[in-house]
Amino acid sequence: MIKRTIALVLAVLLVLAAMPALGEDFSGTWYMNYSLLNMGTMELNEDGTGTIAMPVANLEGELTWTADESGVTIVTAGGPQLFPYDGTKMTVDANGMEIEFSRECGKITMEQFMQFMTNQTVPEGVSAEDMTTLMMQFIALSASKSSGSSATETAAPEPKAEAVPALTVLKDNFVVYEDYSGYRALYMAKVQNTSDAPFFLTKGLLTIFDANGSVLASENYFYSRGSHYLEPGEITFCSLSVKVPEGAEVKDYQASMNVDAKSYSKLDRAIPVIGTSFGTEYNSTLLKVTVINESEEPLADISGICALEDAEGNIMTIQTFSLNYDELGPNSSITKVFYTNSDLMKYYEANGITPAQVEAYAYVEIK
Repeated sequence: MIKRTIALVLAVLLVLAAMPALGEDFSGTWYMNYSLLNMGTMELNEDGTGTIAMPVANLEGELTWTADESGVTIVTAGGPQLFPYDGTKMTVDANGMEIEFSRECGKITMEQFMQFMTNQTVPEGVSAEDMTTLMMQFIALSASKSSGSSATETAAPEPKAEAVPALTVLKDNFVVYEDYSGYRALYMAKVQNTSDAPFFLTKGLLTIFDANGSVLASENYFYSRGSHYLEPGEITFCSLSVKVPEGAEVKDYQASMNVDAKSYSKLDRAIPVIGTSFGTEYNSTLLKVTVINESEEPLADISGICALEDAEGNIMTIQTFSLNYDELGPNSSITKVFYTNSDLMKYYEANGITPAQVEAYAYVEIK
């Protein structure tokens, strides 16, 4: 009888050892990590409710959760998702990217990662090799997803250091102003390709936060952008924007821009800008940009982007322009005239900020 009891106890212990303990306390903070990168947080409350904040995936909001022998099932607005648990961490496949949820925060924040992507700033506590490895993991993942293959099918070749794209933010500005729909947050930047190879400016992300550091809103596309294609040394302007939720107060923001060696966008070449000016007409600010066709052939579809700046060189507004299908004759110039964002200019007027200069860049796609 004693032997039978001992055998039964041992059998029960073996079963319990082979599965996550149902008594595990899953409540509290879980950090979403990809490799060394922390991509957000998930808060699980003891009553089965919680919140998730993952700005890079434009994911935030409330959730409910339950736990069983398979792991933790998280239910958000997008539906239920099982997060298998191995006793120390939860994992989930997010569109080919394996994300870990652990009690320890990744060593690198999204802000630090984006700063490294744009100007190669290495945060304390990690090495440049760690940052480069992480960046190449993302590049390899992006390449495998775009080709329709699994991220684990083939290993990405080791890149040469000089081939790593480098987008440098030369100057930027962030404002929150009122428009017809409420309040809008706007990030504007002058950027340059400071690497030895051409690349495409592909994506942007702007996230705004309240005083507690909680995400208010996020948008992952460009509000305006000049040339998508930048040769080494070339400069352009771009902006990111997001609507501020009603009644919210913006206290901080995070902006990032991604570059890639390949894109569906076409190649383009620079067109000289030979003059810029600004003025006032009908109580509105007017911009003028003069471009010239120095070739011996007519050019159609000339496009460009310009920035109105104050006396200190701060970007006040960014505007795009285009000749559309109109052709500019050989060895000819034309001045494009257009108005600025009136709501944004009202904000500057109310804050005593006045325009002083215009800077512009133009380009034409290579057919």
